Amino acid sequence: RYEVWWNQGSVTDTWEHKANAASNTITINGLAEGETYQYKVRAVNYWGDGPYSLIETYKAADKPGEVTVLKTR
Repeated sequence: RYEVWWNQGSVTDTWEHKANAASNTITINGLAEGETYQYKVRAVNYWGDGPYSLIETYKAADKPGEVTVLKTR
């Protein structure tokens, strides 16, 4: 399994265990729009914890603008 740890970018240096994942894909909900988040991941198995990955920084997407429906001829 993988452990996903996060913090809220420059707001804090405190890392929080966010989720466990059975595969290398995970969706994290509840992020604040426009906020920056940092993540690190490590594998955990019977023999113990692996090293943390490099820290990745992401900015949560803003709400999309209004969509205009285009019609074709």
